[in-house]
Amino acid sequence: MSLPEPQRQQLLDQVRLLIQRLERISVDSTWARRSSGQRGALLRWAEQLETPESLETGSLERLQALIADSFKMLERAAREVPDPSQARRQN
Repeated sequence: MSLPEPQRQQLLDQVRLLIQRLERISVDSTWARRSSGQRGALLRWAEQLETPESLETGSLERLQALIADSFKMLERAAREVPDPSQARRQN
């Protein structure tokens, strides 16, 4: 499947950003283990996007769903991070 270069590069940039963000989820988070699996899937996609000839037909929908799930995971993990302003008020 052939993807226009700007779209392919945009998807690759987005996947790389998500990989970096998912790596930063604390090991103490309930999302740490899931984020590891998510990162692995995104890494495989990054490899495919770097060699566009290997993209399968219909695979973009799966990638879009994975990207959306990754953003949701980051959002949920962020909710676990304590608010520093609340910690200061308690002291």
